[in-house]
Amino acid sequence: MELTETEERILIYLHVRGPHSPSGIADDLGIHPKTASRSLSRLEGLDLVRSRGHGVWSATIEGIRVSRELIDDRDDVRFRV
Repeated sequence: MELTETEERILIYLHVRGPHSPSGIADDLGIHPKTASRSLSRLEGLDLVRSRGHGVWSATIEGIRVSRELIDDRDDVRFRV
């Protein structure tokens, strides 16, 4: 599965920081809220994230697994998240 850099950052963010809203993700990652929403929708289609209701999203079990692989491939996760 091919993820964009933004999708990878969002997935790692949700894994490391826990459930958040698209606007919170956008603020913390310095991206546009629409970009966060589009990326979350794509990640949801891949079963990597899910909506918890009330505008809050979280990583799925598969999303956590993929996030761990992405983290293992990076030297400094704090730079990416």
